Amino acid sequence: MDHEFLITMRLSFSLAFITTLI
Repeated sequence: MDHEFLITMRLSFSLAFITTLI
């Protein structure tokens, strides 16, 4: 697996999680 893809997935997940919290 590409590290860039994994980082992008984690970034998207973190962004969605933060959006849910706000």
